[in-house]
Amino acid sequence: MRLLILVAFALAAAAEPLLSPDGSRVAYKVSGDDPTKNGIWVLDLSEMPLGIAREPRLILKSAPKGRDFSQATLEWSADSKQLLVKLEQLKKQENFLIDANNPTDA
Repeated sequence: MRLLILVAFALAAAAEPLLSPDGSRVAYKVSGDDPTKNGIWVLDLSEMPLGIAREPRLILKSAPKGRDFSQATLEWSADSKQLLVKLEQLKKQENFLIDANNPTDA
């Protein structure tokens, strides 16, 4: 299963993966040629029955000419349910507390 996760990261141009405190999820940033995929992604690492794979979810999308979340710093909450996303752009610091289960528009 770990090999499949590494392949998913390589294919998605993932950067700076961050494992949740309970080890059940990994968050990572994507910045590439396809602006529809740029932002913060979460992959659930829970065991699944044979033949069923979990798909990563885009939980916070970068805006093409706005916030670039691939430049953010990520921190998991202690219960692994939320991500603190710290973004500094144009000398402005913004913090976003994101539910790791649901996509968000910021």
